[in-house]
Amino acid sequence: MIQTPLGEWERVREETTGSVFLVGKFLQMPVSVALESADVEQVDFDFIQDKMSKFAHIKRQTELFFERIAKSRPDWLGMAAGARLADYRDCVACPEFAFGSGTESWSIVYRESVFPIAEPYGILVNYLGDDVVGFEDISDAEEC
Repeated sequence: MIQTPLGEWERVREETTGSVFLVGKFLQMPVSVALESADVEQVDFDFIQDKMSKFAHIKRQTELFFERIAKSRPDWLGMAAGARLADYRDCVACPEFAFGSGTESWSIVYRESVFPIAEPYGILVNYLGDDVVGFEDISDAEEC
């Protein structure tokens, strides 16, 4: 375990790739940081804290993003043409934050979602700063 500005986290090495991650929780939400090296000093904990502290706002932006996609391209979300949701609030839930060690781009895997493409692993949403820039269908991933 390593003491960080956001609490006690663990350094984990992924066996198959050798990638090193710093893994922990902040504000009761899981977070991982991909480390370019094993050096924790390169991690921008202020950036991580800022994004995670704004989660309510970021989640709402994400819901609005998916509402626009569901209305214009429901097939991208695995929905049938013409399918509609009455309310897009809470269309994503159970966030897991993922950061790099020195970039403005970051992601959240929402482990639960109303969209069919979220089965079985969730849906990966990419951000640049505070803005949603896209999403990825991770349903075909071997393991997530």
